[in-house]
Amino acid sequence: MAQLRYTFLPSRYNGLFDKDFPVSHLDECSREAIKKEKIGFRFKLKNEQMSCAFLKKFTRFDSRSDLSDYDFILDTSVGHDGCRWDTVRNGKFV
Repeated sequence: MAQLRYTFLPSRYNGLFDKDFPVSHLDECSREAIKKEKIGFRFKLKNEQMSCAFLKKFTRFDSRSDLSDYDFILDTSVGHDGCRWDTVRNGKFV
């Protein structure tokens, strides 16, 4: 059985997103994304308000310039070496 988690992307999605919804923690985005079977989401932090939006349509990756939002992608890798970047698993940096 594969472990489900969302991994932080060092780049940024270019695509369409669902409407933002408020959250109190990053874990809420992950839980809702798994429930709704979403491949990716954008977590935003603005003026101490957190929100999340699910990726609807992906076009390409762009370089990341804005530090107020963070993109995550579904990661089902079994080992810890599936991604060479710093990752966030269940809301905690590893």
